[in-house]
Amino acid sequence: MTPYRILMIGNSYTYYNELWDRLTELYTAAGLSVLVDHVTHGGYKLSQMLDPKDPDGAEVAKKLAENSYDTVILQDNSLRTLKDPDGFFSSVAEFCERIRTRGASPLLYMTWARKQGSKTLEEMNITPEEMTKTISKAYRRAADLHKIPIAPVGEAFYEIVTSYPEIELYNPDLTHPSLLGTYLAAMCIFATLTNRTPTELPLPCLEPEMAKHLAQAAARACLR
Repeated sequence: MTPYRILMIGNSYTYYNELWDRLTELYTAAGLSVLVDHVTHGGYKLSQMLDPKDPDGAEVAKKLAENSYDTVILQDNSLRTLKDPDGFFSSVAEFCERIRTRGASPLLYMTWARKQGSKTLEEMNITPEEMTKTISKAYRRAADLHKIPIAPVGEAFYEIVTSYPEIELYNPDLTHPSLLGTYLAAMCIFATLTNRTPTELPLPCLEPEMAKHLAQAAARACLR
């Protein structure tokens, strides 16, 4: 079986808990073959990953030039859509052109809001709901503009936070994902790429009821 090849480009929201490994677990549980590559750097914006003078930007260019990927997943800085939406749209547009030139398909990985109590929320005077809606609107607009799929991880996060607050999706810093948060992100990406619900996948590493809630939230967000 020829493996499906994915490149993940992003920052700590991607490398926390090795999102690429969690996604590989889901593909394996579904009986599918996948190879997931990645270029990540804490706090980075997509614009930095486009810069050939930046070491990570140069690595992205090298990987795109030397490998044949099926999908390239794009994850921007979580505050970019709030502080620099024009920069976000510009970066997505340039990446889409580069990725398609290499014969691959882009996919947007929508990030989530900070958790209630975060200093960032206080400084920006917004709620988690408002931050979720702002990020969602920008990612969905970019997806529509460029006719590309989107993994609405942030929307699934908000559903779990509001409906199942006992499931801790956040790291203690109130921004990065816990292991469960990373699994939810992986489920959203899996569902978006395969058009399959993750609810039936055997995941012995997760408590069954918790896995069910995460998978159902991912399915509702991604398989509309």
